[in-house]
Amino acid sequence: MLQGYGRAYFSTTSAHTSTGDGNAMVARVGFPLEDLEFVQFHPTGIYGIRLPYHRRLSW
Repeated sequence: MLQGYGRAYFSTTSAHTSTGDGNAMVARVGFPLEDLEFVQFHPTGIYGIRLPYHRRLSW
């Protein structure tokens, strides 16, 4: 489902309390999850990806 939330991956910039439990509860009840494209993603948090410093500032 929402694999990028919180502790789903080894390397993440999310807080330990960001687990996606609220979205999981909504999905289990059967309500649609909306606007997930607006979940913030930090490319600098991907392990092993090396972005030049100037590229990080352009986000």
